[in-house]
Amino acid sequence: MHILQIFVLTFSFPLNAQVVLFQEGSKCDYFKGLVAPPLNWTQREFEPVSPLWRKGVISIGYEDNDDATVLEDMAGSYLSVFLRIPFSVEKKRRSLRRASTG
Repeated sequence: MHILQIFVLTFSFPLNAQVVLFQEGSKCDYFKGLVAPPLNWTQREFEPVSPLWRKGVISIGYEDNDDATVLEDMAGSYLSVFLRIPFSVEKKRRSLRRASTG
């Protein structure tokens, strides 16, 4: 039995905005999908300190000779890799105008 889990981050930006959350060469923590990750692994306060979490660099993959972190044991062994990549999104101040009622 295979389980596919997809997590999607959604942000709203102006149509002409270009937003880069992380780049090739960014540091990451990764968890090989040999077993399910901890239930709270997507939470901000989660600390990936278990021996099952490893340090890596993006890009991550196998068998195509273009990855900074190579998962040599992935082919035929596991189908999923869970990544935690730190990033920040700047909050821009908005000026709010109060409508006059009279």
